[in-house]
Amino acid sequence: MNKQGFLVTCIKNKEQSSQKEVMDQIYSSNYNPHLVKESDNFKKELEVALSNLKKKKFELISLRNTQCIYLIQTMEDVLKIHKNFNINLKYTFKIIPLQKLIFINNFSPLNLSFIFDDLIFKLNLEKEKTYKINYEHRNTAKEKKEEIFNYLAKNIKLKVNLKEPDYIFNVQIVKNYLGCSVLKN
Repeated sequence: MNKQGFLVTCIKNKEQSSQKEVMDQIYSSNYNPHLVKESDNFKKELEVALSNLKKKKFELISLRNTQCIYLIQTMEDVLKIHKNFNINLKYTFKIIPLQKLIFINNFSPLNLSFIFDDLIFKLNLEKEKTYKINYEHRNTAKEKKEEIFNYLAKNIKLKVNLKEPDYIFNVQIVKNYLGCSVLKN
């Protein structure tokens, strides 16, 4: 299954406070109770709701020897959750949604088609649109910018617009994690 997640940057030495406020935001934006009709079996509906609450839907990924950055991994739709976020958080700077979040042991034979092709395919369905690539790497010596840029530029069929693109192809590398997403500008 496809793991998704969020890359979060926060105030130095306030990681736990940031994690608490971000997780509160995620759970409050992800809570969608559905109405129970009178004809429905109330007991069965209650059991389903309780079992869903017990499932761990979000997992914090602590990065060793790293400050101000952490990851949250999930199977939920991160773009839907991110749309409902409150942007005024006390300890958190940025929350970047990642539609794909992959742990990579070895960066040398990087399989770019496995990582990017499904997002590229969806992006190429858009006609008459523009895009921009946003690449950032943090706390890693594995510089893959040129390789990733060349692969994306070769395979994305849209026009490039660096000032006001319709879509932003976001690539984030933190330690041994590579995350990517396509965001509407």
